[in-house]
Formats: sequence, structure tokens, C-alpha cells
Amino acid sequence: MADFGVLNSLLSLSAIISVPAGTVLVVMARYVSKFNALRAVGKIKHLFYHAYIKLFLAGMLGVGIFVSLSGRIGDYLHINSQLSLILIGISLLVSLLLPINLGILQGLQKFGYLGLNGTLSGVLRLACGVLLISCGLGVNGAIVAGILPSVAMLFITFYPIRFLFNKAVHNDNERYTKEILLYSLPVTVSALCFTCLFNIDLVLVKHFFSPEEAGNYAAVAILGRSIFYLPGAIILAMFPMVSESHTLNRDTYGLLNKALLLTLLLSGVGLILFFIFPSQLMGLLMGKKFIATAPLLRVFGLAMMPFALLNIVINFNLAKHSTKFVYTLVFGCLLEVFLMYLYHNTLMQVLYIMMGSGTLVLLINFFLIIREKSSQAYQYPQIAQTNAD
Repeated sequence: MADFGVLNSLLSLSAIISVPAGTVLVVMARYVSKFNALRAVGKIKHLFYHAYIKLFLAGMLGVGIFVSLSGRIGDYLHINSQLSLILIGISLLVSLLLPINLGILQGLQKFGYLGLNGTLSGVLRLACGVLLISCGLGVNGAIVAGILPSVAMLFITFYPIRFLFNKAVHNDNERYTKEILLYSLPVTVSALCFTCLFNIDLVLVKHFFSPEEAGNYAAVAILGRSIFYLPGAIILAMFPMVSESHTLNRDTYGLLNKALLLTLLLSGVGLILFFIFPSQLMGLLMGKKFIATAPLLRVFGLAMMPFALLNIVINFNLAKHSTKFVYTLVFGCLLEVFLMYLYHNTLMQVLYIMMGSGTLVLLINFFLIIREKSSQAYQYPQIAQTNAD
């Protein structure tokens, strides 16, 4: 059980420090979809080349900084193996480069290749994990099993974008450089805050609770987070569609409503299963020794639902180049961390704080979108009347 706590705290830490990777994916998908809508393939190639050069150098610097701090991080999380932390640091470089290719595929709406990438990546992770852990590598084997498939996918995803190498580079992207940088900043902040909202619980549980309790919580989290990940394909499809529609001045709210409805259906089915068969699911998928944690699974599933919907809203806003929502994530992140530091007597208490923080931020964002939509509905008739006059 203790190994579950160590592994999941490391993976949560990896998710937090890999926030720039999420920024890369969003920025690449946003501008590739924009350039694709404008039929400017040469601009996509220019963006592709410059992203690889700059992010490789940034990644090498980031790995060096993280490895140098690995000792202090290990002390805070009560992790004795410095090698595990060094491996997490090395994974940062791949996590920065792979989103370049994936962002291009998403921006071009090549969903078939994205689906194939996800399937192959999952199969390779499982195969590598079983092989390396069975060889006695434990937590380190599990981490390496996450790195190797990412490296493989990095090379495989060059195939569907190979056509870029035959296109001429358009060097007028400099006028977009400032725009991209200004867009990247709020994207990074939003990704950091949302990742903290979604992952800081595992890090703090590892710090505040015993190894056995942290292991139980981590086991529940592995299964419970499926509620959040189930609608992943919906976001992949929605983001470039919203970005393209926004670029061409088309309606985007219809796409948002469909995405939210599909997310409710998918995640709702998973949540119902958690409530009806919690003990059976924990025993079957995580092992009989974790059956006692079944009550946590129900609450964990409920806590994930607002995050699944919030993820849709965040990507909708980013696809439209709207960044006002970032302030709500900063508020939610600070609130959640503050409350967890004050109240962490039980694991259930941590889950209630997580669920409450996510729900509050979601409701605020719904209010902002409704207000924005009402404002646009008011403005457009006024503009139409003015033009008619």
C-alpha cells in the first residue's frame, strides 16, 4: 500500500511540474487550427520548427533544475529514492516535445491518429509496466514504463505530420510571436492552477497522512479519476472545432452545450457504477485488500464530476482566446490548498474540500459564460440595427 502512495504522489508531482507541456499542447492546437482555417500551412511549419528548438533548450534547463532540487523534494514527500525523482525530472523533456506533435494533430482535426496514439500509448504503458515491475524494479519501473511509451509516440507521431516537411516556411509568423507569448502566459497559469486543483490532494495526503493511509487514498484515486478522464476524447474534438468556428465568426456555444451534455452522460455512467458497485470495483480492479476503501470511491467520484465539467469549460474558453476565467482558477487553487492545510484530519475531509472547491469554481465559470452569452446576444441585434439604418 505504501508503494501506491509513493507512486501516485510522484505522478501527481510530475503532473504539476509538467504544466508547461499542457501549455504547449493548447497553444499548438489553438494556432494550428487558426492557421489551418486560414489555409496557411507554411505558418504551421514555421511554428513547428521554432517550437522544437526553443522547447528542447527549455526542457534541458528544466531537467537540470529539477534534478538539482530532487533531494529537498524527496525530504518533503518522505521519499528515500532519489533515482525516482531524477527519472521524473528526465520525463520533463519528453513531456515538452510530444505535445508539439499532438497539438498539430489536434489542430488539424486528425482525430483518427490521435485515437491511435492514445491506444498505442496505453498498450505500451501497460506492457512496459508489467514487464519492468515483474523484473523487480517497483516504483522506478512504473515511472520508466511511463517514459518509454512517450518516447515511442514522439517518433510515431511524426508520420501523420510528415507533409509539413515538403511545405515552404512562411517567415511572417513574427507578427504572431507577441500574440502567442501573451496567450501562453494565461494558458500556463490556468494549467498550473487546474493541475494543482486536481493533483495537490495526493501530494498533501502523502505529506500529512501515514504511508498506509496515503496508499489507500492513492488506490481509490487511480480508479476514481476515471470519472475525469472518460470525456478526454470530447475535449480533443471540441477544442479545434471551437477555435476554427471562433476564427470564422461562427457560433461556438452549441459546441459547448454538446460537450457538456456528453461529459455528463459519460462521467455520469461511471459515477452510477461507483455508487452501486464500489466494493466490487475496488476488489476486482485494485485487489481485495482495498475493498475497505469502497466508501471513499463514491465521494471521490462525486469530487471528480465538477472537474470533468470544468475541464470542458476551460478548454472552451482557451479555444476562443478568452482568458478571464484564469482568475477563478487561481482563487480555487489557493482556497483548496488553504483549506486542506487547515483541515486534514481524515481522508474524507480532504475529498469534501476538493469537491467543494471544484464545484464553486465550476459555478462561477458557468455564471461568467452565461453573462458573456447574454452580452453578445444584446450587442449583435444593436449592431444589426445600426447597419440596417
